[in-house]
Amino acid sequence: MKPFIELRTFKAPHGITPEQVVKAVEETYVFLINQEGLISRQLCRKDDGTWHDVLFWENQGRIMAAMLDTPDSTHCFALFSLADTERDGALLFSSLKSVSFGDLVRVSSMLSCQKKHEQP
Repeated sequence: MKPFIELRTFKAPHGITPEQVVKAVEETYVFLINQEGLISRQLCRKDDGTWHDVLFWENQGRIMAAMLDTPDSTHCFALFSLADTERDGALLFSSLKSVSFGDLVRVSSMLSCQKKHEQP
């Protein structure tokens, strides 16, 4: 089964430092550790101050269950207080193809070795 991706994009209010955003994200770990189906999370920031919080879930049902629990979580309040709910929000994507580049390097190396041994 391919994972589902939750993408949250937001700009922190003026005067909020990157360190404050990271701290707010870290506070959500207590909530997320109890959510079934979370695979991984990446926090990214563009030069213009736009943040992208990318979460990878086992399936869409796991995302929806977590979203239902989120409003009641005090651990998520700091992060959500940074988002402009009129402008910012979450997008959900179904993963169509996933590739581990570590795996590609190993396969490429094996094929290269195999070709060398096959040549006369």
